[in-house]
This record gives sequence, C-alpha cells and structure tokens, in this order.
Amino acid sequence: MITDVVIWFIGAVQSSMDENIKENRLITTGIFTCVRNPVYSGWWILILGVSLLWHNILLVPVIIINWGIITIILKNTEGKWLHNLYVQEYEEFCKHVNRCIP
Repeated sequence: MITDVVIWFIGAVQSSMDENIKENRLITTGIFTCVRNPVYSGWWILILGVSLLWHNILLVPVIIINWGIITIILKNTEGKWLHNLYVQEYEEFCKHVNRCIP
C-alpha cells in the first residue's frame, strides 16, 4: 500500500504537471514512461490493498466500476483534448505507455 501512495504522489505532486500544462508540454518522462494516469492507478491499487488488508472483497467491484467510469470520461475528455493538442506526439505516447496499468 505504501508503494501505491508513492505512485500517486509521484504522479500528482512530483511530476511538475502544473508547469507542463502552463508551458503546453506533454509529460512523457518520469513515472509517465510507465503509465499515463499514475494518480488513478495509485488509488485503485491502494483500494485493492485496503480491501485485502480488511478482508473485504466487496471493495473490489468499486475499483472495477470506478475504472469503467474513468475510462469513459478520460477517453471522451482528456484523451480527445490531448490528441487534438499534441496529435502525433500523443499517438506515439499512447502506443508505448498503458493508460492505467504499468
């Protein structure tokens, strides 16, 4: 579970996401070389760890439902926006880096 918090922290805080957005750059370095959405991945893996720790299998469907909702939302919003903004660079990035699973 600590690893999952580290994944989330690196993706959310240490990636300099705000600076890259202001400078209109696609982030393809650091943790983003392994996964396109480390923040979501970190949370889902953390929820899985908590469900195993608490022996509560009922939390696992929450991950699956949340993944489905986020997939639809990201493909129709952020994915389209990034594709329109960076076209070729984003297509190459998507070919080599998984969206949520490192």
